[in-house]
Amino acid sequence: MLYQDWRPTPQINLLWANTGLLLLSSLCLQGALMWAREGRMQWVKSGLVAAAVLTVLFLAGQLAAWQQLITMVLGDFSNPSVGFFFMITGIHGLHMAGGMVALGRAIRRAFSSLDVSGIEHTVANCALYWHYLLGVWLVVFGLLFTGNNFEILLRICGFI
Repeated sequence: MLYQDWRPTPQINLLWANTGLLLLSSLCLQGALMWAREGRMQWVKSGLVAAAVLTVLFLAGQLAAWQQLITMVLGDFSNPSVGFFFMITGIHGLHMAGGMVALGRAIRRAFSSLDVSGIEHTVANCALYWHYLLGVWLVVFGLLFTGNNFEILLRICGFI
C-alpha cells in the first residue's frame, strides 16, 4: 500500500448485501444453538438449514462480486489492491466453504437423531466458527472495502 501503483479497489455495493447474508447466517446458527439448549429439535433443524442456505447465498454473492470487479477493471490487474481483494475474499470464501462441511454434518446429525443434546456440541462449534468468520469479515470489510482507511491500516501494520 505504500507504493505508488496502489489504488483503492473500486467500491462494490454487493459486498454490503453479502455482509448482511453472513450476519443473518451467524444469527441463525446462534438461534439453533439456543434452541438446542432448550431441546427444540425442529427449530434447531430450521436454524441449521437457514444458516446453510444463507451461507451458500453469501458464497454465490462473493462470486458475483468477483465478476463485478473483473468487469470494472476490464482486465487491468496492474493495481495490487485488486489482487489483494481476490486473495482476501478467496481465502475467506474457502474458510466458509470448509465450514459448510461441518455444517452439513450437523444438519445430517440433526435430521437423523431425536436426541437434541447429542448435537448441541456440534451446533455450538458451528456457531462459534461462523461468529469468528463474521468477525474477521467485518474487520476486513470495514478496513479494506469501505472507503479510505489507508492510515488506519498503516497504523495497524506498524508502518506509522
